[in-house]
Amino acid sequence: MSNKVNGATKSVMILTIFSIVSKILGFLRETLIANRYGSGSATDSFVLALSAIAIFSTVITGTVGTTLIPVLSEVEAKEGKQGKIRHLNNFLNIIMITAASLVVIAYVGAPLVLKLIAPGVEVEQYNFIVLLTRIGLPSIFFSAIIGVFRGYLQSEGQFKEFAFTGIITNVILIIFLIFLSDQHDVRYLMAVYVLGQSAPLLLQIYVLKGNNYNYEFVLEIKDEYMKRVLYMMPPVLIGVAIADINTVVNNSLASGLVQGSVSALNYARKLDAMTTGIFVTSLLTVIFPMLSSAANKEDRKELKNATIRGLNTIILIMIPAAVGMIVLAEPIVTVAFQRGKFDAVATQMTTVALMSFSVGVTFSAIRTYLYRVFYSIQDTKTPVLNSGMAVLFMIIFSLILVGPMKHAGIALATSLSHIFAALILVHLLIKKLGSFGFKKTIIVGLKSLSASLAMGLVAYFTYGFLFNILGTGTINMAIALFVSVLLGVIVYFVLVVLFKVEELSIILDGFKRKLKK
Repeated sequence: MSNKVNGATKSVMILTIFSIVSKILGFLRETLIANRYGSGSATDSFVLALSAIAIFSTVITGTVGTTLIPVLSEVEAKEGKQGKIRHLNNFLNIIMITAASLVVIAYVGAPLVLKLIAPGVEVEQYNFIVLLTRIGLPSIFFSAIIGVFRGYLQSEGQFKEFAFTGIITNVILIIFLIFLSDQHDVRYLMAVYVLGQSAPLLLQIYVLKGNNYNYEFVLEIKDEYMKRVLYMMPPVLIGVAIADINTVVNNSLASGLVQGSVSALNYARKLDAMTTGIFVTSLLTVIFPMLSSAANKEDRKELKNATIRGLNTIILIMIPAAVGMIVLAEPIVTVAFQRGKFDAVATQMTTVALMSFSVGVTFSAIRTYLYRVFYSIQDTKTPVLNSGMAVLFMIIFSLILVGPMKHAGIALATSLSHIFAALILVHLLIKKLGSFGFKKTIIVGLKSLSASLAMGLVAYFTYGFLFNILGTGTINMAIALFVSVLLGVIVYFVLVVLFKVEELSIILDGFKRKLKK
């Protein structure tokens, strides 16, 4: 077990490093988009088109990886590596046919879908959004293939391809934004988006060759394991789709507000998701195959221990991140985006949205993680029901808050839905598998919250002090922000050490072993 933990720790560290690089590039990409296209009608159209495409592409990619890993682990245990590859090829062919059909359906149905996504836009902008959506639809096919191969590689314990994917995609978009965006509008940006989404497939093919993978045409719908995958897919499909509906509903409601509301929510959402993408996604990527392996062995004790370790680690990361983004929201948005066509009004709109999203970011990460726990035991129905419940909560809260709070009310409604849905999910997990030791998680959470509040105070007052000395200007504000965050992190780290949080000790021990080697 210690070898698994050490291997997982190493994988998480590697993924985290690459994820940081990827998120820095992603941050640069969003900054360039804000600079080149601002927060107006064109950017709103691009974001709404991506929302429509994401309903299909993200759904397929997320569904494929989630359903494939547990089943492939079982196949390898019973039929060996060759059997695993044969079943993989069968599934790949089925998914390619399905994805190609979906592209055709989406092309024809784009106008209807966008009537639901963007009901508040004018006719001219609506037609432009339909055009952008159709340009971006080929990414669905490539995303499906990438999802299949990613599920296989992760079941083999190979995660570096996943880490490089974001880097490749962001570099392609950044090159366009720096050198070509002045002469080309968002239609060309969407075309480059498709190129960026498909490029990681070349890396996967290279990695697969080194893993002794050989493609062959196999098409057996009645295959026992493929039946199981297909049985698992619809609930996961619905669950992932429902999760994306959050964004769709947000954008739909915001499309009827003042111009720039959709873009403000999008920029805030991207900033809010940076920490999740850097740390939590890395943890989920590595731990999910371990959870699936433990579930296949019916080792409930190992499954529960892995679940609690992962959950506590997420809490230690996300609570301070949430507090930091709330207290430093305005300088973060200003340094990140306020230049070019992104003016002070856009900064203010994005700031309040970021603060509202940050309230629920910890619970959003917890929900995503616990979904993987349910998937590892091949329970796909519970996440679907929970996702549906979360959307219902979000719609109710949005209708209540959008009037007095405008687009910030939509963001806060999303946070409140995450909180309620996460608490319900914890209850359902205990009901299904028995006691988990969540009391320990509550203690870790209280310790993290206490340390985070102290960290937030230090960061807030440090930034105010340095801002008064250094003054305005992007570089001066960036320096003040960096120092404030650094001091805040040090305070948080010291307090968590003093509070003797076990998960931090495990991480520190891992670093010590690496240093000794």
